[in-house]
This record gives sequence, structure tokens and C-alpha cells, in this order.
Amino acid sequence: MLVASAESALAPADVQQFAVSMDELMQWVERYGVIPLDANPARRRAQIADTVRGYDAALSDLPADILLNAVRETIRTHRYRTLPMPGDIRAFAETELRERQTRLLRLKTAAMIAEREAKARAEYSAPRERTPEEIAAAAAMAEQVRAMPVVPQTVPAQAADLKPDPVSDHREAVRRVMAETQAFKRVPKPWERAASGTASTEGGANG
Repeated sequence: MLVASAESALAPADVQQFAVSMDELMQWVERYGVIPLDANPARRRAQIADTVRGYDAALSDLPADILLNAVRETIRTHRYRTLPMPGDIRAFAETELRERQTRLLRLKTAAMIAEREAKARAEYSAPRERTPEEIAAAAAMAEQVRAMPVVPQTVPAQAADLKPDPVSDHREAVRRVMAETQAFKRVPKPWERAASGTASTEGGANG
């Protein structure tokens, strides 16, 4: 609503509105004899129309109220008995014109930001509907999971089976070591070698 109002305030003057502003200018020109006008009504109208066309190219983009105010300000402040140039009139219109253009730009920017935020909130609050491809992919994955084989897990009969028996483990380790070293020749301990030597000496003495 605000953007539309700002755009309307920048709409160029239509043909009738432009003619009203130019009529005030031409009445001032005629009243103060700024330029000599032909006495013949037909030639006089043609002369005025030709003069107005010179202003049309430079001022036709101005909104009606800005143009009329600029013409009146030009008439009020013009210091010479010469026809004001289009640039003289436009100079009085530039400030208001730029303010309206800036206002419209800011309103459009604010509206664009508000629209983006509203769209983001709507997308965040409302989950996106899944596409047929996404639905088919999810169904295929569920079917693969259902088709996977089920491997039964062994559950101990008693809670004690979950704990290792340290005594049984030690005995098993001893038996394994003895079986693995059975083929190796036993090396006598030092004290065993000493005892064996003493026994041999005594046997020789007795003989």
C-alpha cells in the first residue's frame, strides 16, 4: 500500500496537468511582456504551443504537483525579463523529486526484506512436502531393512556364565604349557646338579 502510494506520487504529469502548469507560465510571460506575442489569435496560439513544446522534453517526467510548484517558484524568483529556461524550472523540482525517489526506494527495500522474512518463516513452520522420488526411496530402504537376515544371539543360561572362572582358566593354561613343552629336554636346576654330583661321589667310594 505504501509502495503504491509512493509510486503514484512519482507518476509524471498527464497532458492536462502539464498544460495547467504551462498555462500559468504563459500567462506570466504575456502579462509582463517577457516575449512579444503575435496579435493574431491563431498565430499567437501557435507561438505559445511552440514555446511549450520546448519545455515538454525537459519537464514531462515531473509529477504534476512538483511541476506546478516549480513553475510558480520560478515565476516568483525570476529576476530578468527573459523567458525562463527549462533548467531553471527543473532546478526547483530536483529536491522534492529526489526525496520522493529515495522514499520509494526505501519502501521497496523494506517491502522486499519483509517478504523474504515472511517466506522464510512460512517455510520453517510448514515442513516441505516430500516428492514422489523421496517417498519411493524411503520405501525401498525400508524394504531392504526388512529383507536383512536375522542372526540369533546366544543368551547364557545362567548369570554366572557371564563371568569367567579364574581357577579353570589357570588349570587350562598349565595343561597347555605342559603339553607344548613336553618334547623339550629338562635342564636340571643348579641345586639338582650339585645333589646329583654328591650322589655319584658317594657311590664311587662305596665301590
